[in-house]
Amino acid sequence: MARAVAAALGYRHVDTGAMYRAVAWRVLQLGADLDAEEAVVAVARAAALEVDGSRVVIDGTDVSAAIRTPDIDRATTRVARLPRVRAELVARQRALAEQGPVVMRGATSGPSSFPPRR
Repeated sequence: MARAVAAALGYRHVDTGAMYRAVAWRVLQLGADLDAEEAVVAVARAAALEVDGSRVVIDGTDVSAAIRTPDIDRATTRVARLPRVRAELVARQRALAEQGPVVMRGATSGPSSFPPRR
């Protein structure tokens, strides 16, 4: 639905959940502990992360398909519950919103803090 709305309006579509999935994937690739907030936040901060439509790239690797697995589902749940990781990714989402019209879609375990765009 979000993708269709973005297309109809000519807006960019960003799957915010894919951001969490990509960070979880990268943490696993680096062998870091998914529950170590400091380590996961460091990965999230340092990562070159691109999410546009269905394409997801982290640190130069296209992980669009790799992040859609049961293992990444479980890892993402652990990453998304870390408050400082959430703060880092919400800051990135806000920066994306400042670049122009965007429809963001995602499911995470906390309240949204985006004000409506005017």
